[in-house]
Amino acid sequence: SKLQFLYFIGTPPHCFSLDTTLLTTNMDTLARREQFAVQLARDAGKIALRYYEKYDLAVESKADESPVTEADKEVNEYLITMIGRGWPGEDVVAEEDAEGSNARDVGSPQGWIWFVDPIDGTKEFIGKTGEWSVMIGLVYNCRPVMGVLYQAAKDTLYRAHQGGGAYVEHNNGATQTRLHPRLSRPIPPLISVRSRSHPPEGLGLELESFMGPPKVTEHGSFGLKLALISAGVADLYVSGGRGSLWDSCAGEAIAAECNITVAIIDKHTLTARPINYDPRKHLDLNNPVVAVNASLYPELLRFLSSRSKL
Repeated sequence: SKLQFLYFIGTPPHCFSLDTTLLTTNMDTLARREQFAVQLARDAGKIALRYYEKYDLAVESKADESPVTEADKEVNEYLITMIGRGWPGEDVVAEEDAEGSNARDVGSPQGWIWFVDPIDGTKEFIGKTGEWSVMIGLVYNCRPVMGVLYQAAKDTLYRAHQGGGAYVEHNNGATQTRLHPRLSRPIPPLISVRSRSHPPEGLGLELESFMGPPKVTEHGSFGLKLALISAGVADLYVSGGRGSLWDSCAGEAIAAECNITVAIIDKHTLTARPINYDPRKHLDLNNPVVAVNASLYPELLRFLSSRSKL
């Protein structure tokens, strides 16, 4: 059975198609997939670290002028290969393969689709700030249901699957802590975590201040910013209007287990909607993405409603 929800101004947060069959019959499957992704992310992180410690790292520019390193390419290939072995026949959409056929030729958007980013935060990887991560996300019925982010430079791993809670692990998994937002209902000034490379502009800055001027901190990696909100380090993230499905997938799965709502804001209609993870329709997130505590989401919708009347 399915419970169908739609986004409208004033409706409750977390409005998406929720497959209750997945929750009741596939919990063991999700847990096993999470365990698989955790080990895979750690192994991929070891590959990335070998390049991270080099002083002569080879860097190229992609068509959009964003950097790509030899580490991105090797980790990308490793992730695709290992997922293919572990879960044969399932679709994988990987950042460094996105210009190929894998993104557009998925069998069915209603099934399992893996979204992987070999190194989320390549600029931070090159700059050796430590603020980069290996990200593995899993989608079912176009919605994230499992996510793993491994910040290898700090041996910090975030993980979650739908209905199983979200956790952070340290010391190769020797210690783990359940993630919770900073407050059940944050009060102004909110703590906003911004991208170092692509800070919000225009509408994004307005969204960041929907409850008044925030306290601002900066961090690399789209996914890690979602993890930081899930871990209670910040309350709000507004993207700079640049990103792709592999940037948000794993982090959104983790955020959902921490009562954090992630939505994309249409710059023209000023409406919020869930991110649709159907790679046959789109890959890029060209509108601002907002992540905020679900208790504050109605306030964001009211802000958008009032803004649209100006």
